[in-house]
Amino acid sequence: MPSSAGGSRGRASRRRGPRQVTTGQPAVEPTLRARLPNLSACRCPGQPPLPPASAGRLNLPRGRRRRYPVRFPVSAGASFGRTRLASTTRRAPMFSFLDAWQPTVFPAVCFLVWLPVFVICPAHRARAFFIWTSIATILFVAGPILGPGLLLINIGGYVVVEAVARTPLARGPLFFVTLLALHAGYWACFRLLIPAGYCELLPDYAAGTYVLFSGIGLTFFRLVSYFWERVRRRRPPLGPGDYLAHMLFFPQFRHGPIERAHEFAPRLRDARCNWQPHDVTVGLARVALGALVLVGLRQAIRYGVPAAYKNNPYRLLMELFEDPTSLSLPALLLLLHAPAAALYALESASAHLQLGVARAFGVRGSENFRYPFLAANPADVWRRWNITLSFWLRDYAFFPLCRWRALRHVSIVLTFVYAGLLHGLAWRHAVWGVYMGLAVLLYVGLFERRRNPTAAPAAQPHPVRAALGRLLARLATIHVLCIGGLIFFDPRHAGARVLYHYGRLLLGLVGF
Repeated sequence: MPSSAGGSRGRASRRRGPRQVTTGQPAVEPTLRARLPNLSACRCPGQPPLPPASAGRLNLPRGRRRRYPVRFPVSAGASFGRTRLASTTRRAPMFSFLDAWQPTVFPAVCFLVWLPVFVICPAHRARAFFIWTSIATILFVAGPILGPGLLLINIGGYVVVEAVARTPLARGPLFFVTLLALHAGYWACFRLLIPAGYCELLPDYAAGTYVLFSGIGLTFFRLVSYFWERVRRRRPPLGPGDYLAHMLFFPQFRHGPIERAHEFAPRLRDARCNWQPHDVTVGLARVALGALVLVGLRQAIRYGVPAAYKNNPYRLLMELFEDPTSLSLPALLLLLHAPAAALYALESASAHLQLGVARAFGVRGSENFRYPFLAANPADVWRRWNITLSFWLRDYAFFPLCRWRALRHVSIVLTFVYAGLLHGLAWRHAVWGVYMGLAVLLYVGLFERRRNPTAAPAAQPHPVRAALGRLLARLATIHVLCIGGLIFFDPRHAGARVLYHYGRLLLGLVGF
């Protein structure tokens, strides 16, 4: 009887017709699928034609059980979805339920699960507590490949820095060779396979987001800082425990701020001694504020973006960058200023979250943002935006370049170009650096250098006139900053098409 039943089931399955095999095809928005060219004509040799876009399965001939590789061609007009279509070829991390949170600051909040252990931890064990809990959290969040890799880089970096610092040629060619090797390794990371959580981003953004916000970028910045302080400035060496606590402190491991090792390591060592229950209240309040800003930003994008682009607002941005001619002047001004404003909201909220988590453990991190949209000039912007990165660039790029008299007048531009290339080896980053460097250089050359501190004070202007002048200066600075954001975000034209259309509209207003 069992064999007869099995045979009847086999005959019934054969009568049902062709086997239904899932293609593993990722979800594609209807608007993007409609723009793909003739999918039925794209197949491997011997493969049956593809079904209509509404179907999710392939009807294969009877007896064929292996999967067919399905390749979706993407035309130039539909290349915005290239990452989404190719996401099945990416390597998935160890914990798939964290995929959607990988590009965000949420993993830093996960460190709060160690707070009860920290409360009962002996005061003299604070450094060991931060080392081991950070290692465990890094391995859990980053997965089985990136996590151990980051740990090995941090440990190997300490060995290399101390070995170079103890050699007689430390301040000569060996210093520059080691520094170039660090930069080469950093830029090589932009060619790594991107985990699944970052594949929802566009190709031009995914690699930079992955490197800068997965711990790779901050490890590079901290390692270069420690290397420079040890070799060029002859700072005393940190012990392995202080070094690892500084490099691996997880609340600031992925998104910053960029702390200096010799100042931050004592804070971690004494965190349990200085900790008060009030720190938990203040820290959780900052976490709640950051989360509230992120939720508000998400809702603004959700209700401000057309329904066809809600699942992928980057695609709308790319289409507007590609063809802005249909936009009116108010819409174009919104396109100019929205990306930079959204980036500031995202970055400042992330800073609140990570600094709040650190404060809950009694660690006071450096503030990274100080209302940059209230800056009165282009130079003041970088004293308010990503402050620790600005100081890092000042100490390790700008000041060394100023030593050569031939580069004294262009060191500002070269520093900004270097800052742009740290976000990725793309031509638009270099264009952004040239633009922003020239803006700062123009301000410094026209205004700051003309000030004579020994001159008699001029007559004070009328208060209304002074307030109006400050307002116009701030509006002009915001405009300069947002144009730089447009150049930075447009991966194909560096904002050229949008700025050309913007110039035409402005000339039309004045009658040209």
